[in-house]
Amino acid sequence: MNIRQDIVLIAVCFIVVFVSNLHASNLILNGDFSAGNTGFSTGYSLGLSHTSGTYGIFTAGVNTGFFGIVPNDHTTDDGEMFLANGANSNTLIWGQDVAVQQDTVYNFSMWAMTLAMGNGGNNSDLEVMINGLPIGPILGTPFQNRSPWINFTAIWDSGSSTIAQIRIFESSLESSGNDFGLDDISLSAILLTHITSSNSAQAMPIGGSLSEQIEKVNFGPPAYNSDEWEVAHSFSYDNHMASSFECSDPDVSDPLNEPHVSANEFIDDAFEVTYDNCSSAFYKFTFNIQNCSEVLGAELKVNVDDMAVAYLNGHRISPKISAEDFTSEAGRERTENGVPILAWPNMDTLNVNPDLFVQGANVLVFGVIGDAINEYGNQLEPTGVEFAMAIDIKNPPCKGDLDEDGDVDGNDLLEFTNVFGKECTTTSE
Repeated sequence: MNIRQDIVLIAVCFIVVFVSNLHASNLILNGDFSAGNTGFSTGYSLGLSHTSGTYGIFTAGVNTGFFGIVPNDHTTDDGEMFLANGANSNTLIWGQDVAVQQDTVYNFSMWAMTLAMGNGGNNSDLEVMINGLPIGPILGTPFQNRSPWINFTAIWDSGSSTIAQIRIFESSLESSGNDFGLDDISLSAILLTHITSSNSAQAMPIGGSLSEQIEKVNFGPPAYNSDEWEVAHSFSYDNHMASSFECSDPDVSDPLNEPHVSANEFIDDAFEVTYDNCSSAFYKFTFNIQNCSEVLGAELKVNVDDMAVAYLNGHRISPKISAEDFTSEAGRERTENGVPILAWPNMDTLNVNPDLFVQGANVLVFGVIGDAINEYGNQLEPTGVEFAMAIDIKNPPCKGDLDEDGDVDGNDLLEFTNVFGKECTTTSE
């Protein structure tokens, strides 16, 4: 058996498989124009010239004649791109129909540049439409001849559609200038991950006076590996406007039988979580982001009773709270740089910085303080938290991740052997 030959053949097959997987996520055919003038429809006339509404597929460095030397493309600096003399009528620049999955979120992306602005100094205004509706804002190319490439990206939800009819138009319609380039057009599915308070939760009570509790939740979450974390109580009740109660009331036999979170609007499919429905507490939720994934954005909807500070992987993502916030409606509705304080009774929404997520284990912590002591010295309850977080994830395959489980290990070698063993192994003496 020639072991060296077998290893080389296996390595070659791995390279072929990886390259195939790498490009599988882009549903656009010939989006980088490397295959030339094919795979798309257009109302422009082939043959770039001084006439408006003409185009060509050019390789970087060649001489176009009318427009001179072609600039570098976006993909490799020496590849192909779409160059056009913008039309002075609403003419289709580029179009392609793509099969899509229903109820799936997609990310559309393209790169554009200004080729020439002419004597009138006119750039180009590009509009992208899917199924007859615009997605994202109009993209104005830079006011600079031979400008750098700039990116346009937009999120599109397929809903009930099974076909995405993608169309690019030019809306400035100037005869002078209005010359542009396109490259690297893509449409890729985004994995939308939902994390809710129905996930397994741990809790740690917060003791002390109100001022001491506020200091603790503003300082940050406790150590994640502390032995003081306990399993939290979860309850699906959704009767959030039930009357408050007092934990000291002898008629309340078990506070855990009472509603856990008071709120004006409850969150569907999210359990209310509490420590004992009387004590202030930290609540810890752990979830995973698959390796090789890229988080594009996240929206967190949360109800807390009474006030809370939220942390993602140790980074504070909501405003700190103060004793004054407990005493007025203005305090409960306060914002900080546009970010709302987490407070009863309204549901609050946070846009979470995608850079705070990590591949692998992520930890979301809420430091929740119960209602302040009332004028009779009684602490009104319930207390707890419920939330739902939608995370937009672009999930390209990892190198060598043949079983697509988010990592590369021995199982991928087994998958390779099962699928490619016959084609990629050679037995020789």
